[in-house]
Amino acid sequence: MARAKDNILNSFLFRYDTREKVLAERERLEFYGYPADYLESYKAALEKVTLADLDRVAKKYIHPDKLAVWWWAMGRRSSRAGRTELGRSRPSISPSPCPSPSPSSRKH
Repeated sequence: MARAKDNILNSFLFRYDTREKVLAERERLEFYGYPADYLESYKAALEKVTLADLDRVAKKYIHPDKLAVWWWAMGRRSSRAGRTELGRSRPSISPSPCPSPSPSSRKH
């Protein structure tokens, strides 16, 4: 948990390393209605997060019985030298082993 928090907070060093970046972020936050002190209060709020908080939120919003997994892969082709390399082909969509939820089962 401490490592995750440190990674997020350390990313601020690069994300806001110039006045221009800080100003651009403040403009974006203001546009979306965040409080004026959001950047200053973010660190304190993040430091208060506990494993119990994460567990509570995960139980509220993540429902494994309602998840569906989809994946796709790029096609491959062989080169003249016999090596296999990525080709420029259209992605092929593989069906999910999990059934997708029917429209009537979705909550609106």
